[in-house]
Amino acid sequence: MRELVYLSDRKLEQFLPALRSMWPRPKVNIKTPVLEIGVEPTPEAERSKLKQLARVIGHIERTARWYTDPGAVAGQWVHFEAPLNYLVLDGGPVPGMTLFVDRAGGHPEAGRSRLVLHCSGTHLRIEDRPRTVVPPAGQAVEPAPHSGSGAGAFTANTIDLLLGVLRAQPPATDGTSVVPAPSAGRHLPAATAELLRTIDGRTHPETAAWMAGYARITANFVGPGSVRHVIASPLYIEYALPPR
Repeated sequence: MRELVYLSDRKLEQFLPALRSMWPRPKVNIKTPVLEIGVEPTPEAERSKLKQLARVIGHIERTARWYTDPGAVAGQWVHFEAPLNYLVLDGGPVPGMTLFVDRAGGHPEAGRSRLVLHCSGTHLRIEDRPRTVVPPAGQAVEPAPHSGSGAGAFTANTIDLLLGVLRAQPPATDGTSVVPAPSAGRHLPAATAELLRTIDGRTHPETAAWMAGYARITANFVGPGSVRHVIASPLYIEYALPPR
């Protein structure tokens, strides 16, 4: 049995263009002053989707690499297992963007690697809400030029906007934190390293849960300090048992 944390319907439909026909027509509830549209999937439709997910996984796993493989390039699928913390950025530069970030040194086989999964919060499949990060009161945050969880959602410019939101949040510890000076025009490795430092200061390593899944590589590079940064957008994420 899989205990799913996240499942991307859009990525699933890339393999299965006929999947939309398995869903019932949306149920429309009219409420004043707005129109509310809700989809109520049937149990049969959900079972069909999970069966198709199993087929897609069978297809992907034949060629997928381990996520720390330096040969994995943008566009390729990788398999990952790691202890992950996650948070949703509501009202930020990419509204609803969810970041899953591994714990530094969390996997014995990861070496000097860090994993960042970026996806849409609308596809989370768990009841317990992750930590939500919102812009500080009274501060307007300029939206990013792209939305969603694709490669366009994770750029150096978007990271600068995310950092502006994250820096306004209290640190995870009671100690004082040093806020890095903002900079513009940075390249992706430096921006990603700073994003990870900021998130690490605002999450507890003890709350990272072991998760596994498959994701499509957005970028794979060696950043400052010879640390490999693996940025990817997941097809699905599930809870996993930690290695013994």
